[in-house]
Amino acid sequence: MSIASPRPSINLSRRTSTSTITSTRSPSSSRPASIRDSTNTTANSTPVPAPSRRRDRAALREFYNLQASDAAKAPPAPITQQQEDTTPPDALAVLDNPSFSADRYVQELLTSSDAEGLLRTLNSITISSLGLEGDKKALVYDNYTTLLSATKTISKMRENVDPMAPVTTTLEPAVGHIVDVAVGISESRKGGGRGGKREGDREVVRWVLGAPERLGKMKEEGRNEEMEQQWEEVRTLLEKWEGVKGVEEVRRKCEEVVGKD
Repeated sequence: MSIASPRPSINLSRRTSTSTITSTRSPSSSRPASIRDSTNTTANSTPVPAPSRRRDRAALREFYNLQASDAAKAPPAPITQQQEDTTPPDALAVLDNPSFSADRYVQELLTSSDAEGLLRTLNSITISSLGLEGDKKALVYDNYTTLLSATKTISKMRENVDPMAPVTTTLEPAVGHIVDVAVGISESRKGGGRGGKREGDREVVRWVLGAPERLGKMKEEGRNEEMEQQWEEVRTLLEKWEGVKGVEEVRRKCEEVVGKD
């Protein structure tokens, strides 16, 4: 007599398949709800910089010329027709007028412009004021940069001059010696000139003292014209030296040779 094996029940097979499907689910779905909430909170808690802070940093970088290289090379955005039309063309021309009156200008705006026109005028004036403020800061920054550059240049010049100080100190005695030598040479030249003048005066005196003998020789040779010319020169010198010892004697001898006029 054979013993038949019992057939598995349908309920048992269903429970087995259900447990198998449950075990194959993703691990994330099996996490507790508290853990999932904590993870989502951590992911969402990363601080994101506000747009205003980003704009401030961009403005500072632009003011101090700290833009990135690619941003500096990028061409400026073209001004659209809509942006050009939002600025009144004569809003700032009135302000530059020498006879501008703020009260009268405000009254005219209130009576002749609607709300949109007033807002446009206010916007243009505000933009111009900010532009002037930016230009002022840019001028200050440029002047500060120029001052720093000049300071660096002066520092470099001083660094280059300081090593030359010992050389100039050594050259001072040499320059002083050259000056002394030059003064001595100048004085010696002046003295030589005076000595040469004295020697020339002596030669003239000797020439005048020898005049009677020369005049007599010229008369003997028949050079009367040359004798007369030389006698005129000698007589002129004798007249200048009148009163000097020996002048009258030389004159008398010359007149004896030439013949007294």
